[in-house]
Amino acid sequence: MDEKVAYLKNACQNTLLRAEFQLKLAQSLIQVVSLHPLAFELILIAKVFHFIAYKNAKSNIALGKDASTIAVDTKKDGASMKTIALMGMVFLPSTALAVSLFKPSNFTTD
Repeated sequence: MDEKVAYLKNACQNTLLRAEFQLKLAQSLIQVVSLHPLAFELILIAKVFHFIAYKNAKSNIALGKDASTIAVDTKKDGASMKTIALMGMVFLPSTALAVSLFKPSNFTTD
C-alpha cells in the first residue's frame, strides 16, 4: 500500500513539474512572438517537427518491443529445432540399419 502511495505521489510531482515547464515555455513563447513577426511561424514549425519526432520515437519503442518478443520466440524455436535434429540423428541411422538388416530378402528360404 505504501508503494502505491509513493508511486502516486511521485506521478503527481512529475505532472506538476511538467505543468510548470509548459507554463514557463508558454510565457517565453509569448515574449518571443511579441518581439519578432515571423517567430510564430518558426515556433509552429518547430512544434510540428517535435511532434513528428515524438511519434517516431514512440513507434521505434513499440518496434523494439516487438523485435524483443520475436527474438524470444525465435530462441524457443531454435531449442525445438535442436531437439528435432537430435532425435533425427539418433533414430534415422538406427532405422536405416534395422531396415537393411531385417529386410524380407534376408528371411527367404530357397
